[in-house]
Amino acid sequence: MNRKAEGRKMSESNRVGFLKKSKKYAKGKEYITEEGTIKIINRYLENGEIMISYMLMDTGDIFYKTELAVNDMLYRYSKKAQELAREVVVPQEYKTTSEDFKALTAKYEAIIDKQQEIINILMEQLKRG
Repeated sequence: MNRKAEGRKMSESNRVGFLKKSKKYAKGKEYITEEGTIKIINRYLENGEIMISYMLMDTGDIFYKTELAVNDMLYRYSKKAQELAREVVVPQEYKTTSEDFKALTAKYEAIIDKQQEIINILMEQLKRG
């Protein structure tokens, strides 16, 4: 047997009844939810279930929920935020129709044509000296 393997002990995180550290639910971590901004206070085991206590920053109220319930709350909010981001409301004055676009295109083409005429005249004048 390898000497290194002999000296190893089972880490607490691998034993039943112990909780692995979580980066996602570390103390002090803040998240935005439908309720408002929450701040993780503690993550612990209670009756074999992982519990999280968090504070609602707007009101200062403290809540105790299972990790699964908190994860679900964060997931639902992220999905709702993604849907809202897709439905960006454009003010009416910024909405254009294809006719508006065609009119603007024609206007800019006329300006470009006029500029090209001026350039041609100036080039002729330079050639004549």
